Amino acid sequence: MKTLRLFLVAALAAAFLSPLEHSTAQAQVSIYDPSVRTADQLIQRRGLAKIGSVLGSPANAAWYFDEFNGSVLGNAIAPNWRSTVVSTGAGSFGLVDEAGGVHQLTTGATASSSIIHNTDSPFTRSGGANVWYFAVRQKVTTAVTAQTMLYTGLQNLAATKTFGAGVFGANSAVNFTFQYDGNETGTFVSSGVAIDTAYHISEMWCRGDNKIHCSFDLGSADLCAGATMSAAATDSHAGIRVARNGTDAVARSVRIDYFAILAKRN
Repeated sequence: MKTLRLFLVAALAAAFLSPLEHSTAQAQVSIYDPSVRTADQLIQRRGLAKIGSVLGSPANAAWYFDEFNGSVLGNAIAPNWRSTVVSTGAGSFGLVDEAGGVHQLTTGATASSSIIHNTDSPFTRSGGANVWYFAVRQKVTTAVTAQTMLYTGLQNLAATKTFGAGVFGANSAVNFTFQYDGNETGTFVSSGVAIDTAYHISEMWCRGDNKIHCSFDLGSADLCAGATMSAAATDSHAGIRVARNGTDAVARSVRIDYFAILAKRN
């Protein structure tokens, strides 16, 4: 009976622990984990499974999860983000065929148009020497060409390096792609999944050892294979979301359902 009581107490305690307090030994967390009830719990636990062992104390862990369910003063910019618009680029909420909080970036139908959203504050420091993880659930809603760029990720404050996931048309207008070691250039890794108009989840992370990892649609495969980065920026990185149509006088659009970052503060 004493053993049973101890087991019940331990089980109840575990049930009330926050995701950051759970053991990182839980490894791969899937959507079928009965203790996971919401998207932010799922993504946070996946992030912990990937970088938790080197994240350090929970007191030094930063967690950001953006559901994109509100704007600043009704001007179609999500809180904590700032917007840079060229020509007919635009952002929008209130999409009638969506739910759960979605924000759209679109270029409009004028060539050389773009919209870029950056977070107001950085989330992690050096891209290679610090511990970080990000995930994004997004979908492309238009056709793409070699001119199209629709991606979400991180960019250093000097704007010389990005980590991105999405469509980098100059590299591939066929498959969704991961990018690092350059500013929207450098090294590209194919997801192996053809570009379509469905929602997909992309994850990228670094364990502070200058090695890059990436995963697509909650898969267990590390598509970036822990490759050593050759040009990771050493300054701080903030979130970035981009829609650009290049020389195409056609609207290119991407919808972002959520964006999350788990990182070591110092």
